Amino acid sequence: MVNAVPHQLRKRVITDLCPEDQFGSLLFADSTPHFPVAGGKATYVISGTVDEVITANKTILEFAYFESLESLTKKPIGDPYSQVITQSYKAGEPFNITAKDVSLPKFSDPNVIGYMQMAVGAPTSDPNKPVDLYGCAFDFFYEVPPGPGYPMRS
Repeated sequence: MVNAVPHQLRKRVITDLCPEDQFGSLLFADSTPHFPVAGGKATYVISGTVDEVITANKTILEFAYFESLESLTKKPIGDPYSQVITQSYKAGEPFNITAKDVSLPKFSDPNVIGYMQMAVGAPTSDPNKPVDLYGCAFDFFYEVPPGPGYPMRS
């Protein structure tokens, strides 16, 4: 089930999914294509372990997009991506969650590098904190694939 979450995402104000002092477990993200392009689509595999139980059809994966690391205190760009996780995992159990055909927003400034936060957690009713975080992953996306002067992915 993709982009079908039992709460209203379009009305949420996502400012920072993964605050620096409370982003839960650090998760890993791998994308196809390896260097995602703004305005395109990508598939992500989010993996890792968290200290909480991931409950099928209740826990979500949510993405927020920013035009640079410096813009995290500003409004995100584009629509957030959200997906209900369809398999349960015990606390501490390794998991892989695939998000297919994730649409990446376009930039208002073609000279920036996009930054995204991907969070796994339970949805909340607080529009300023849409996810009770279990863990976060971070990644970049680009106007054009990286060349000289672009940071490389970690």
